[in-house]
Amino acid sequence: MEKSKVKEKYYKIKVPVYSSELLDNKKGLFGGHTYEHMVKYVDLKLDKYSQTKPKLSRKRRNKIKEIEIENIEKIEGKIGDVPIRLLKISAYNTNLIDGFVEREEKIKLNKNDKLGSDTHFMLLYPRIIGLNKEEYQYQWKILLYEDPTKENRELVGVCKTVLEKVFQIKFCNLKLDRVLKMLEDRRIISELKMQFYSQSNDANEVENSLKQYLVKSNLKKIKVEKFENVPSANIEELISDDIYENNYQKRIISFFINKKEIKLTNQFLEAKEKIQNTVEEIFNSEIVVNESETDSLFETKFILEKLSPIIEEYLSEN
Repeated sequence: MEKSKVKEKYYKIKVPVYSSELLDNKKGLFGGHTYEHMVKYVDLKLDKYSQTKPKLSRKRRNKIKEIEIENIEKIEGKIGDVPIRLLKISAYNTNLIDGFVEREEKIKLNKNDKLGSDTHFMLLYPRIIGLNKEEYQYQWKILLYEDPTKENRELVGVCKTVLEKVFQIKFCNLKLDRVLKMLEDRRIISELKMQFYSQSNDANEVENSLKQYLVKSNLKKIKVEKFENVPSANIEELISDDIYENNYQKRIISFFINKKEIKLTNQFLEAKEKIQNTVEEIFNSEIVVNESETDSLFETKFILEKLSPIIEEYLSEN
């Protein structure tokens, strides 16, 4: 009797595709109407960073630990006839006042230790809209390579820091009227998710015999609602409905259309006493990697072979 074949393990690599701001280029910012001028702009910015190496760091709110960028390596390539830049970023966590590493013995981490990775990958794909060389629009398509060794939040933080502080490139915030038009054209939204967040320090919510000794009370609430096959005619009313503000300080509405996610965030800024609205568009894709391929995870040729079909798929759907 033959032994049953052991199935090979596989891993899924998420590759979210973000868009930078869509900007008008009336004065020839890059000196020309070509992809080559756009990637040259990136090269010059990176050269300037490499010469001065300013400290680049990012902190999460209310966290002591911070992440710092140590080095950015540029890898040139092409997808079709379009020149691209694959960035290999070295970054580490520091201010580690807790934790340890163990080999033969346990080594406690301290504030000056560094715990990081040399393999945060981000691909920049240039896009030009308009045939008039004197007046056109441009943006970057930004692919994040979320390999199985990385956490999404940390990878996004590293890449946003590099984009904003080295290249002065920001993730796109869409105009709400454009989003409404996009959703109305679909008629039916196949999947919709709403998340609500609140945080309070109300001592009146404490109900036990120790209340008289209370020093601090912190209550966090999260509510998640999921819907399917929602008529787009209901969307504008949903977005403008602000009754949630009575109980929550933040609302995120996510619309899922095939592999595209449109994320609308409404957040109350207490210091400025106003609601901040942001709208992001993310194209969510993924790569399946067999266990036998894991040794190639960080090889340039392997990464470009895996990312090229994703940008081509994205462009074909937009």
